[in-house]
Amino acid sequence: MSDVRLMSIGGFSLHSGLSIPALRYYAAIGLLEPASVDPLSGYRHYHPDQVEVARQIYILRGLELPIEAVREVVSGRVGLLAAVVAHRDRIARRTRALNEIAAAVDNGDNDAIERYLTESIQQKGSPMPEQTTCRPVQVTIHADDLPKAVTFYGDVFGGEYHEATSSFVFGTWKTDSFFRLCIEPQCPNGAHPGRNACFSFLVDDVDSMHARALVSGATEVSPPQDYDYKPRTSIVDDPSGNRIALSQA
Repeated sequence: MSDVRLMSIGGFSLHSGLSIPALRYYAAIGLLEPASVDPLSGYRHYHPDQVEVARQIYILRGLELPIEAVREVVSGRVGLLAAVVAHRDRIARRTRALNEIAAAVDNGDNDAIERYLTESIQQKGSPMPEQTTCRPVQVTIHADDLPKAVTFYGDVFGGEYHEATSSFVFGTWKTDSFFRLCIEPQCPNGAHPGRNACFSFLVDDVDSMHARALVSGATEVSPPQDYDYKPRTSIVDDPSGNRIALSQA
C-alpha cells in the first residue's frame, strides 16, 4: 500500500459518488473506513482499491437498502443478488398492504378498512399520529464509569460504540430510524455545568427554529453554521441549562 498514492477524502468522494459527510458517517459505523488517518491533522485518505466498494455502497444505498444489509453485502456474508431480492420482497409486501387499504378506501369498503386497522393494531400495537414536527435524533448521557456504561448499553441494546463520536448509532441517517446515543465521561465534581442533558432535533429550518428558541428564552451557544461533515447546525441551552442541537433535516 505504501507504493500507491492514497486519495484525499475529497478526491475519493468524487471518484466514488459518496459525499464527504456520508464517508465520515460510514467510517464512524465501520462500514467503509479510511486506509489511513493522520494522527495530528485528522485528515483521512483512501486507497484506490476502495473505490469499487464505495461505489457499491453508493448504488445499494441509492436503492434504499438498510445499512445492515449493505454491510452484509460488502463483507461478503450475503450475496448481492440475495440482498437485492430480499429488499425487493420487503418493498413488495409494503406495496401490497398499501394497495389493499387504498383499494378499500376507493371502494368505500368500510368493513375492509375497519378489519385492516383492527388487524394492524393487534399485530403492531396502537397506531401513532403522523409526525408533523421536528424529531429528536440524539441524546447525550454522562457516565461515572464510561467503560462500564458502554458495555451495558452495548450488551443490552446492541451495536458498537464508536470512540471517535462517543456514541452508539442506531438506524440509518436521513431516515426515520436514525438515532444517536452519546455517552461521555462525567465531570469529577458531578454534572457538567449548564449541561444537565444534551439532545438534538432534526428541523426543517435551522435558522428560524434557532431564532424562535432565543425569543422563547434559550441562550445561544453556537449560531447556525454549515459543516463539511454534518448538516447545518446550531446549539442553544434551554432556560434550565439543557443543551439542544438543531440540525437541518
